[in-house]
Amino acid sequence: MLEALQGKVPGLFIQQVTGQPGGAFSLRLRNAANFSSNAPPPLIVVDGVTYPGARLPMETNTNYGTGNFLQGGNGLNFLNPNDIESISVLKDADATSLYGAEGAYGVVLITTKKAKPGPATLNVNVYDGVSMLGQHVKPMNTAQYL
Repeated sequence: MLEALQGKVPGLFIQQVTGQPGGAFSLRLRNAANFSSNAPPPLIVVDGVTYPGARLPMETNTNYGTGNFLQGGNGLNFLNPNDIESISVLKDADATSLYGAEGAYGVVLITTKKAKPGPATLNVNVYDGVSMLGQHVKPMNTAQYL
């Protein structure tokens, strides 16, 4: 979700800390003071509830060492991008006036899709391997492979 915002909001600096899928992101909004390493990230609000948008605490003493390469991961990785209806970014005085001191470093507002009256629908995406123009590719035998 954060990668989709990169370069779209003036003053919002988004950088992935690691190249691993599910890795942590660094968010900075506005002001040169926010670019210091110890500045807090912007407040993230999903449907009116504050959300952990910064790095998540992660156990680093695991058997597989996943905490080291994910570097904490990000709370927004657990939010399905298909469920997001809109994203708004508040900066400066409007963020502070609405959210007080918590919004001093900016606020990212995320609204998810709500249920709508009507008949129930089901959308399914199914992928079943390699295909070309709707036709399945037949595997090669040994002679063809060689």
